[in-house]
Formats: sequence, structure tokens, C-alpha cells
Amino acid sequence: MCRLFVTKKPSAAAPRQRRPGAPLLATALTLLGAMPQHSFACASCGCTLSADAAMGYSALAGWRLSVEYDYIDQDELRSGTHAVSGVPPGTELEHETVNQYVTTGLSYSPDPSWNLTLLVPYVVRSHSTYGIYDPTQPLPELSRSFSSSLGDIKLIGSYQGLLPTHNLGVQLGVKLPSGRYGTAVQFYSGPNAG
Repeated sequence: MCRLFVTKKPSAAAPRQRRPGAPLLATALTLLGAMPQHSFACASCGCTLSADAAMGYSALAGWRLSVEYDYIDQDELRSGTHAVSGVPPGTELEHETVNQYVTTGLSYSPDPSWNLTLLVPYVVRSHSTYGIYDPTQPLPELSRSFSSSLGDIKLIGSYQGLLPTHNLGVQLGVKLPSGRYGTAVQFYSGPNAG
């Protein structure tokens, strides 16, 4: 997991940093470049701009934009915390599921104690399965599906002023049901297509 945090700073003397990357990152940096104040950008997977930024908190008042990318490749049969060599007859034998999440966050801190964050995820999922496993038959052709859509939007309020150092607090949030609901899968190839 790698997170990119952008913190708006009021200092006019600080240089603007640009980092090459994906088109989404380039677009975010272009928009930040159009702002009248200078901005700093860093990724929590290799930047020491702010240790607080790595945890999603800011000790500075102002606006922050974050972009987080998560990649989860599920290509191993598992039961609980252990790998398994097969599945019981009559259950689904999956081949692979890849989930990718791009979450854009917008935060506002009026002061070091309070923070309000809006998180908007976009989910991309590909899935392949052999279907219901029957040990008396050869494995059928893989059925494949692909979906992408907006996920559940979260609104989180934080108070981190329980200590003078602003590193202890509470969070309260709401998750809005803006993402897809249900278990229906639309396969585009294989025996389960349609």
C-alpha cells in the first residue's frame, strides 16, 4: 500500500516538488500547481515530510488531498490463515480474484485538534472461477468477470486534542451506501457467461 498526501502550506518561500507517476497523480499535481499557495507532496511509503501524514492526521490547519492505491491479489486457496490444496466437492473452486482500490481523500482541519475527512473509493475487480467443484469431472473452462464502480463513501470526523501534543483522540464516521450491493457476478466468458 502506498499513500500520497498533499498538504497545503502557507509559506511562500518553499519550493514546489513534482514527482512523476500515474496520470491520476499527474492530474492531482497539476491541480495543486494552479493553487495560489505553495504545496508539498509526499508518499508515506518513502517520504519523511511529516510523520503525522503517514497515519492520516495533520498537526497543521488547512486542506489536504490524499490518493491511496491498494492492490490485493487473491490467487491462493486458503481456509482461515492457512493455504489448502483443494476445496470440498459441491463448493466453488476459484482461480483468482484481483481487487484494486483507488481512494481519494479530502480533509479539512480548522485547527490542530479537529479534522473532517471525505474518502471516495473507486473499486476495480477481476475474478475467475472454475465454478462448482466436482472431483469426478475434469476442470471446466474458466469463467471470468470484471467490474469497476464507485465504492462506499466515508465521512469521518476526528478530534485529536486529548493531549497537548495532539497525538491522542477519537474518530466518528459514517459510511454511505454508494457502492454496489449484493453478490451477483456478471461473467463475460466461460460456462457461466451471461
